[in-house]
Amino acid sequence: MQPMTPTRQISTGPSLAWLDNWIARLPDLPDLPEDQDSPGKSYFRDLLAKQHLSGIHRLLSDAHVRGRLSRYSSPATQDAIKTLLAESSWACAALTENNQLPMAPSRTDTVRDIAATARTVRKLLNQLHELPPQLAPALSPEYLAQRHNDGNPPGYSAHRHLATRPAAWRSSPTLNDLLTSLAGDLDEEVALHQRAISSKRQKGGKWASLGGVVSILSHHTRQLTGTGTPDFELMADILSVLSPNDETPSADTLRKQFNARAARKIGKPASSDT
Repeated sequence: MQPMTPTRQISTGPSLAWLDNWIARLPDLPDLPEDQDSPGKSYFRDLLAKQHLSGIHRLLSDAHVRGRLSRYSSPATQDAIKTLLAESSWACAALTENNQLPMAPSRTDTVRDIAATARTVRKLLNQLHELPPQLAPALSPEYLAQRHNDGNPPGYSAHRHLATRPAAWRSSPTLNDLLTSLAGDLDEEVALHQRAISSKRQKGGKWASLGGVVSILSHHTRQLTGTGTPDFELMADILSVLSPNDETPSADTLRKQFNARAARKIGKPASSDT
């Protein structure tokens, strides 16, 4: 008779009912914020979570991840837990997409083109800021969409000089707001492509391709521990669930990597017994 393999004990804490309720509401989150003037960071975090809901479901279906998160559950950590789930699901999904994309010879040129476009958008923004105030309605997406829908006829600009012009033409977001969002989105695309290129080029390190994801998990689990040290066990469990790699680093490996980086920053050798 084969000896039974001891199972890993899962220590749980307070209930995660509040987290389950948040997840249940995510599919109903509007794709555009109700308060378009100042939607806040939590809206965009929740939108990211909605887009990667399948990854979050996988994480919370894992007994080890759920058990570790429950130990941190409190009103003070709820936002940090939500952010960890959203960011880790997004980062691992991006890693999967990058692994599936072929590394064409022109990939670096593509990244340069995207970065150059982001700079051009910001240059245009600076020029738009120099325009006189009376041109503000012309920067309204509502006005431009209406002009397009009406066939973009000559002389249409007279409509925005009327005292009775629609209030929507003076509301947010403006074209400047949308261009700012576009520039930020392009910057994120550059970062994702650069991480993929770096991962392909790195020769050393078994877990080199996971470097970006590990950094994200390290940052967000430190928000939970409150000690400046990540929760390496939670990081390892999340990677085990979401990483496209067949093998993922253990908690001990992640701890040694973290200690080695910390030691390099202060110029001291890393301890070998961690």
